[in-house]
Amino acid sequence: MAAVVVAVAVSSALIGISAWPAAGHSQLMASTPADRATIAKAPTQVLLEFSGRLIADTASVTATGPQGEQALATAGSSTTVTARWPAAWNEGDFEVAYRVASSDGHIMTGAIRFTVTPKQTNEPSTATTPDPSPTADADQDAIGPTTDSTQGSPGAVPPWLAAVAILGAVGLAVWWLVNRRREQSRD
Repeated sequence: MAAVVVAVAVSSALIGISAWPAAGHSQLMASTPADRATIAKAPTQVLLEFSGRLIADTASVTATGPQGEQALATAGSSTTVTARWPAAWNEGDFEVAYRVASSDGHIMTGAIRFTVTPKQTNEPSTATTPDPSPTADADQDAIGPTTDSTQGSPGAVPPWLAAVAILGAVGLAVWWLVNRRREQSRD
């Protein structure tokens, strides 16, 4: 029985330890405009916010839309990348692809998508009651979670925390076995 407990504990620890290096990778946490947003006015910039530190000057951002493909000028801080949006790109479906290096040297790639649909200007309305519904402009300023397929699901246990828990379980199993053997040798 003790051999089975040790085998399970060691197997769990090895699985947890193999997932541990992934904990250092930065992930896209939020973007402005938000992924899959529909906005009424084109942004002046795209902001990408990551979960961890990035290596300075390693980001590249490319936008693709009805006008074609264009590399965007970028700037950044330790966890964010800002890309200047082309002024003429003010309507259509867009994809913004990024490539960044996390502080551990791993390269991450991904993309966000959004649609710019300018409000149509119709003849002036005689109605004096304002429309209480929120405008699409609010989506542009909100920084929300993205649905990029390279990310884990929200609320998922970080791999480093799982590894710590597994190592703790292994330590507890080893302690239990050592104490059990000591008790048996005293009898």
